[in-house]
Amino acid sequence: MTTRNLIALCRQKNPSKGYEGLYDRFQAKMNAVCLRYIKDPYVAESVMVNAFYKALTKLDQLKDADRFEPWLRSIVIHEALGYLRTHKKEQFHIDIEEYPAGQSNTSSDQGLYVDDLLNIIRELPTGYRTVFNLFAIEGYSHQEIAAKLGIPVNTSKSNLRRARSMLKNKLARLDTQVNDIINI
Repeated sequence: MTTRNLIALCRQKNPSKGYEGLYDRFQAKMNAVCLRYIKDPYVAESVMVNAFYKALTKLDQLKDADRFEPWLRSIVIHEALGYLRTHKKEQFHIDIEEYPAGQSNTSSDQGLYVDDLLNIIRELPTGYRTVFNLFAIEGYSHQEIAAKLGIPVNTSKSNLRRARSMLKNKLARLDTQVNDIINI
């Protein structure tokens, strides 16, 4: 059944079947989006479920059923950012010296896979990770990021620069570790 058909079910005679179908179809993708912003998988799943609820109760605002996935993604991102805003223990601006070096789980025979890269990104401090995701993955401009997060544009730029620097350092250390293992 297509997304368009599932949305039609939601709007007509069998909403529960339509809701269930949409959730089954997009749950994994949207949970992955949440996990890019929120480290704790249980919290990320909860945020994702809340976002789904909001989307499904506001389906009447969706004008083009073919645009459901990007519309849902924007709601999920908005919910994740809202969660981060309300849990300010994790600041959007952290000095690079305050962040401890992480460990990698990549072995020499595996190489660097997408999951490994996502785990490395997940290790970034919240502010850096959030700005990096919004800029590099979602394609937002620094002005849009600043408006969404309530931070100055220069903080967005600084956090992106520091996130990239931390990622480069982590990848360089990982490469060194892999080379050391290979040369044993």
